[in-house]
Amino acid sequence: MGDFNLDFYHVKTFPTYLSSEYFLYQLITSSTTNYDSLLDHIYTNIDKSQIHSAGVLESYFSDHKPIFIALH
Repeated sequence: MGDFNLDFYHVKTFPTYLSSEYFLYQLITSSTTNYDSLLDHIYTNIDKSQIHSAGVLESYFSDHKPIFIALH
């Protein structure tokens, strides 16, 4: 979880590697910066039935928006 500085919209090899090697999937699918890039990621192998929600919040103090995951 965090700032990977890899734009998920343009770099597909890293998420594919994490998926195939470690069985992780990305939860964040919308822009996480004010520049319409997805640099902040949450990768997990937690069963999807255990995840209540995940997403992006708005921030007025940074060009990166906070990301979150909430579990049941």
